[in-house]
Amino acid sequence: MDKKYQVFVSSTYTDLENERREVIQGLLEMNCIPIAMELFPAANDDQWTFIERLIDDCDYYVVIVGGRYGSLSSDGISYTRKEYEYAVSKKVPVAGFLPKEPDKIAIGKTDKDTEKNRLLDEFKNLVGRKMCKFYNSPEDLKAKVITSMMHLMRSDPRPGWIKSDTLSENNVQELLRLREQIDYLQEQLSTRSNDAPEGTEIYEQDEDTFDFSLTYRLDIFTEFGQEHDMVMRLTWNEIFYAMSPYLIDEASEAQMRDGLKHFLEPQAQIHYQGKMSSSDYPKIASIQLNNDEFQTIKIQLSALGLIEKSVKKRSIKDQQTYWKLTGYGEHKMTSLRALRKKHTSR
Repeated sequence: MDKKYQVFVSSTYTDLENERREVIQGLLEMNCIPIAMELFPAANDDQWTFIERLIDDCDYYVVIVGGRYGSLSSDGISYTRKEYEYAVSKKVPVAGFLPKEPDKIAIGKTDKDTEKNRLLDEFKNLVGRKMCKFYNSPEDLKAKVITSMMHLMRSDPRPGWIKSDTLSENNVQELLRLREQIDYLQEQLSTRSNDAPEGTEIYEQDEDTFDFSLTYRLDIFTEFGQEHDMVMRLTWNEIFYAMSPYLIDEASEAQMRDGLKHFLEPQAQIHYQGKMSSSDYPKIASIQLNNDEFQTIKIQLSALGLIEKSVKKRSIKDQQTYWKLTGYGEHKMTSLRALRKKHTSR
């Protein structure tokens, strides 16, 4: 059967237009389907979920490095590096291409910022650890991409894409059966582990505490003003206790925030009551969490192996990031929240 392989082409944009054009032409000549971000030149965090899905659907990944590190994402690394690291984490076969003579790159196509140059060198070293070739012109790059892709297709064959009219009914049914079996086995693997992942002992957890700030708003205007700030100290068990039920199926980050806010309402109420001499207290109308600290909580729970990103396919319009419990996370939630029988004397 005639397969077409989908190849994600990653690089900085304006400084490598000619190189990208040659690479895309070379991939088309190989009967591949290039996914090039010319369609999305202004990368931003809102598009990142969409980019992840595109990489997930690709068979191979090509990264072209020039003289620029590229625009930075909110976590301080370039989108090109972020794409590269995501592809590697998903075990998509990668091929990297670095300039053979970087000192000869035109000044207008290089970074003038010292820190970005340092980050670029760091990224080059990272790319150089895997399959990597050096190019000295767009035409040379095209030839080396073609030979590298031919090598990858032989050494690491991928599913590819096949026209549906070339498949018999039996082929289709067998592919569907295998797909269901793979999904089932992956689900079993992710839910069976009740033990903490190896290496998580170095992170704060369980009864270790975390301080974070929040702002709560009252439902009426008071002499103290509508908004009040406070610092909350919770153990990691308490934080996970509050958020885990929302993740039993899966939850957006907004839903995770809501779970934590709901848990914090009584503490905010107690904090306000401590300011008042009257016994007539207004209720808490809303709570706002510090975004950086919420991101730290999310990353910590992920590092502890309690939650993981959902891989469920969604519409392109849905740009939210979704999370779910791991098998270990489900076990941990049960140990924290499930009610045990009380011992009765006879």
